Amino acid sequence: MTTARQQLLDMVVQKDGFDQPHPKIFPLQLEAAQEYFSMRRQQVSVLDKRAKEMGVESINGIEDIAKVLFAHTNYKSYPQAFMEKGQWKHMTRWLQTLSVESLSNVELEGVANVDEWLDRLWAAGHLANTTSGTSGKVSVLNRTARDQAFYERCYTHATAWPTPLKPEQTRHFFMMGPRRGPYMFMIAANTAAELFARPDSCHFLSDEPMRLVDVTRMASLRRAIADGSATPKDIAGFEQANKQQAERNKARFDEMVEMIIALRHEPLYITGPWLQIWRVMERAREMGVKDGEFHPETVISSGGGLKGVELVPNWYEELFKFFGNVRRMEGFGMSEMSFSYPKCEAGNYHQAPWVMPVLFDGSGVNLVDTSSGEATGRFSFLDMGQEGRWGGMISSDKVTMNFSGNCPCGRHSAYMKPEISRFHNVGEEDKIGCAGTIDSYVRSSLQA
Repeated sequence: MTTARQQLLDMVVQKDGFDQPHPKIFPLQLEAAQEYFSMRRQQVSVLDKRAKEMGVESINGIEDIAKVLFAHTNYKSYPQAFMEKGQWKHMTRWLQTLSVESLSNVELEGVANVDEWLDRLWAAGHLANTTSGTSGKVSVLNRTARDQAFYERCYTHATAWPTPLKPEQTRHFFMMGPRRGPYMFMIAANTAAELFARPDSCHFLSDEPMRLVDVTRMASLRRAIADGSATPKDIAGFEQANKQQAERNKARFDEMVEMIIALRHEPLYITGPWLQIWRVMERAREMGVKDGEFHPETVISSGGGLKGVELVPNWYEELFKFFGNVRRMEGFGMSEMSFSYPKCEAGNYHQAPWVMPVLFDGSGVNLVDTSSGEATGRFSFLDMGQEGRWGGMISSDKVTMNFSGNCPCGRHSAYMKPEISRFHNVGEEDKIGCAGTIDSYVRSSLQA
């Protein structure tokens, strides 16, 4: 007999998988949540401690789920000294407190920096990804081979939803970013390349990996510049390294744009940050390319907003005026989710059935009523697609969700409106009520 959780996961292959009315799917989600919680609390010690502290023995309603969610900040709750002093044994022990599988098979001898530590995790079958580290400290999120297999299943059946692409290697593939790195954006690009790229025409901005050492050093220097503690030598070295990297990237970017223009009448798959795709449009127009010249089976895949960069107010409409009636791969997601909420024709993001939404107020403590209609709050979720860790998390995103099933696209599932903001500014610490409590569980486990 198929379990409730497996029924939800299998919906990714169903035509109406992202069109499940909230009243219909909610009881199945609760049943699956109980199954998932019962299994994970035996595997993740921090979750078990949290459940005992909050008096949660079973999942009977959304209130029980809310009590056992982790804050997104818990995934960077390790002491900074662990990385700064190269204490990789301690880092591994910290990650173990949040992981399902044993990390005892990770070889730590001779690890020089965080990138080598992540490489060792991957070599041992722990496919950890990280967040960007713009605050100077990255979140580390453990994944397993089963996580990657499910991710590939999602990409196979839901890319360019609501009319998914067939997994055929027929498109010239362009990723406007590095080939390798510990970020989900790069893992996603490589997954898409394996499924959809022509083996003889797969192009990345750089074959050099994006290194966390460089990203965190950059963030640290920015803080030092802001507080006045950076030396002129530090700043000069930073600026010179940035200049050299920018020159290399510009030359390669121009080369890729020329290839894209030359191949525009054939099916392409172009992925990267929105700003990079906007630059492709600008450069192509400079070279005389007119609006609507791209093959209709071309795919544009992006997300994540403009990261604070100002473009014209109608930049999105202008972008697709240029590319024309091409396929789009968009969704609301984050590094901590197993797959995105896909975007419909009306511009809303429809619930992935195995990612159960929970909304809090700004404090991350008090629940917002989501029983019906529309609600605004801090987006939180129980992601039952996660295999390597507990899938319950409170994010920093402020969203409005509609549970009435009246999306203008005609679908009946719960959906998120496109106006999404943050409860804190970039570089600032997000204040979530439960974060400190769970942090204390993690630290006590390290001292045990």
